[in-house]
Amino acid sequence: MEPTSHSFEASPLMEIGRGEPLGAALKRVALEQIAVAREGFTLASDEDVLDNKVHLARKATKRTRAVLRLVRDAVGDQEYRVANAALRDRARRVSELRAARVLVDTLETLPTTELKTVPPDVVTRSRSDLLMRRAALVAALRSDVEVVAAATNALDEVCRQIDTWNLSDEFSDYLPSTRNAGAPYASR
Repeated sequence: MEPTSHSFEASPLMEIGRGEPLGAALKRVALEQIAVAREGFTLASDEDVLDNKVHLARKATKRTRAVLRLVRDAVGDQEYRVANAALRDRARRVSELRAARVLVDTLETLPTTELKTVPPDVVTRSRSDLLMRRAALVAALRSDVEVVAAATNALDEVCRQIDTWNLSDEFSDYLPSTRNAGAPYASR
């Protein structure tokens, strides 16, 4: 069941169509990115597909958080904080899995000339340890049905939140407000 009254396909693109009202486009883009993030929690059985979905989910979560920062003044600080925290926490769940894949890939792509100073058994043991760690992370995520359900529910709630946004079509409304003009990034 769709979490919003609209049907949005997962799209990693963040395009605004010519003539599309800006407020509607920002909502659509955010919802499309969340649809991509949701797919990261479908936990495909194929390892390469899983890695790709996790990677795309992390990127989509970052993009959605960027849209949230853009509309923060328009939607209100409290709504921003709730949605941002939900997205941040979902990304954290899969970031360790992504990091494990990157470490394995990095070790496998190091030129043999770079590895000449490292004993072969250390390289083999490191690769084996990295692969086992990644397999354990995949197994833990796949077996924790509650975590997957919680992630999906949290993303659905953010979609419901976004669906209630009443955003302006004026670009100038998304420029930093004077209230926050001198504030450091972390305090915003």
